[in-house]
Order: sequence, then structure tokens, then C-alpha cells
Amino acid sequence: MVDWDDAKIHVLTHALHYATAVFEGIRCHATDRGPAIFTVYDHVLQLIDSAKIYVMYLRSLLMDALVSVHLL
Repeated sequence: MVDWDDAKIHVLTHALHYATAVFEGIRCHATDRGPAIFTVYDHVLQLIDSAKIYVMYLRSLLMDALVSVHLL
């Protein structure tokens, strides 16, 4: 997650729309104890495994992004 002005690629980039990028569906649910992601660690590992193909993975960056949007 980056601010619009700090983005290195445009939101309409081909990879973001036509599956030439890494993708993993991670949903956040409201609970009595606040937002929660079911099996978040497994989802992050699946995302990392996909990203390895593109040599893009850094687990700490992914986890920091989730924390920054208050999902962990």
C-alpha cells in the first residue's frame, strides 16, 4: 500500500488487470474482537510462493502492508 503520489506503477497497469501479476485472495472479517483474517499466515505464504516466480517476495513487507491497513 502506497500513497498515490509515491506509486511506481499506474493503477491501470496491465499486470494489475490481466493476471500477469501475483494474486492471493485475502479477506478481512469483522469480529467481536475487531478485524480478523482467517489463516492469514497461510494466505501470506501462498502469496509469497506465487511471488517467487517474479522474484518479488519479502514477507516483512507483506505483513507490514497488512498491519498498515489494520488487518492484523
